[in-house]
Amino acid sequence: MEKTFQYSLIDKAPVFFVAIDPDSKTRFINQTMLNALGYSRHEVLNKDYFQQFVPHEQHSMLKKIFMSLQQNGSPTHNENIILTKDGRELWVHWYGQPVYNNNNEYQYLIGVGINITEQKKSEQDLGNQLNINNLLMNTSPVGIAIMDKEGKTIYANKRAEKILGIGSDEIKNRDYKDTRWEITDLDGNPFDEESLPYYLVKKYHKSFYGIEHAIKWSDGRMVFLSVNASPILDEDNNFQGGVFSLTDITDQKLKEKEREMLLSLEKEQNRLITMEQEMTLNLISEKDFSTKLQQVLEFIAKIIPNDGADIALLEENQLQVIAIQGYKKEELQEKIKNLRQDLSHYPIEKEAIFSKKPIIINDFTKDLRWQNIDGTQWIRSFITIPFTFEGEVLGTLDLVSEKPNSFTLESQKKIESFVHGIAIAIHNYQDYKKLEKNRNDIILAMTRIVETRDPYTAGHQEGVARIATNIAREMGLNDDIIEAIRIASLVHDIGKISIPSEILNKPSRLNEIEYNLVKNHPKLGYEILKDISFTYPIADIVYQHHEKIDGSGYPGGLKGDNIMIEARIICAADVYEAMASHRPYRPALGAQAAEEELLKNKGILYDSMVVEACIKVCRQEQLIMLFKD
Repeated sequence: MEKTFQYSLIDKAPVFFVAIDPDSKTRFINQTMLNALGYSRHEVLNKDYFQQFVPHEQHSMLKKIFMSLQQNGSPTHNENIILTKDGRELWVHWYGQPVYNNNNEYQYLIGVGINITEQKKSEQDLGNQLNINNLLMNTSPVGIAIMDKEGKTIYANKRAEKILGIGSDEIKNRDYKDTRWEITDLDGNPFDEESLPYYLVKKYHKSFYGIEHAIKWSDGRMVFLSVNASPILDEDNNFQGGVFSLTDITDQKLKEKEREMLLSLEKEQNRLITMEQEMTLNLISEKDFSTKLQQVLEFIAKIIPNDGADIALLEENQLQVIAIQGYKKEELQEKIKNLRQDLSHYPIEKEAIFSKKPIIINDFTKDLRWQNIDGTQWIRSFITIPFTFEGEVLGTLDLVSEKPNSFTLESQKKIESFVHGIAIAIHNYQDYKKLEKNRNDIILAMTRIVETRDPYTAGHQEGVARIATNIAREMGLNDDIIEAIRIASLVHDIGKISIPSEILNKPSRLNEIEYNLVKNHPKLGYEILKDISFTYPIADIVYQHHEKIDGSGYPGGLKGDNIMIEARIICAADVYEAMASHRPYRPALGAQAAEEELLKNKGILYDSMVVEACIKVCRQEQLIMLFKD
């Protein structure tokens, strides 16, 4: 009964009502419209709407409007002519609304129209047209505003007033440049004036759809709008103003921004986890470790803004800074880095370490525990976070700010897992350094074994290591190669432990058989070292350290670049140190003789670049020794 009543109301309503499917077929038409057009219902239903009612010259324009409605999903207004059965033209002002099913598939276009034929004939100005459409305008679900040719608002319907949050009296005569509001893009930035809907329709005399911008009020409130704009043109195509439909998209855009923020936060958290993993897995040298900690401080500054940050290790009841950033001046950084903080004189740090809990100081001017270091008087707030591994405090992360109340419990929570990562990384690094020390002790013990067999060369391997590493630095080689050269230099003669001491300590020159035995020591050294798990190819370097550029060396007779750069450097350093030092069968020949040997055979026996670097660093070393004497 109720549906029958509703149908009757629509059928007899004093407005036209029509439903058109995606194939342009008329699926419903009310009796009011049928009466006006002179058709019966069976003559209209399931017939092509355009062919039956629309003048041919308006087909293209109206189909574009239909397509725009279908794609945008936004209701719109337009005026067009429809034809009666006897060929008369009726002007109709339409309100169009697309209808979708539950799967968001386009089903129908619903048109509600007012026959404005008589009014069209008598209308002379824009004011009359406003009066005729006032009822339809004010019941529209979208905001409608009209501007004159000067850009002043002369009309806004009820929905527009609600969207903008101001009454009709306040809207009238406002333009885009009104100081009581600011037109911005959706991020609050200035909006290009030439891209505003009014200026587009004024310039191009055509409609524009879906222009998005915001209105920012003096109290900071923002309204996000999607605007469709159409020009009002006179008979001579002169611009008279524009009609604008306003859709409030504030909620939609705020939800989008919220999603963007959540995605950004998730991205930052993933980056945080990645850095934590890298830090705990990839610390392989002191330099890498220091660089990684510096990156940690830089990253923390992005999460928690600060004016200074440092990481300190706890050693024997003292804190020693090992990484630092900010603190305004480099001199202050150096002062803090070189300071060993005795906990007995720093009560805040002491409390944090013994309680194993972070401490936040909101304003140091109100806290007597703060120990001022010269140059830090500008610091107002502070947070210290102890980091622990398996219950043991390893050190602290400190952040400072020149502003009070800069750090909160929320700040602390943001980096809790990261601080745990610092603790794991430092624990791993400390273990690595212990292993490195053990390795160095083993290498030193191996060096001492050789020296006990050949006391005349005591200190020779350390001397070669010193000269060789200085050559590598002079040549600009990286830290890994320099470390490999240092280790290989210290054990380069390890193979001599298999050679009788009588030969090693013989006070005269060796005969051919004895010399051939000695020449075998690089190979013997390789056999001793090859199964030891070094980080670097130490056994190979030792094997090659007597090879010569021209292939006359031993044991492999390698030439040129086939000899490792590490071995080429140790070869030159070995020659220089041996000639400059005493041997059982001769006194020391001196530095000058060593230089002459290297220069005479530069590019023949010895690598040219290595020789140049060797002579340079050895001369510098001699000058330093002379200066000390």
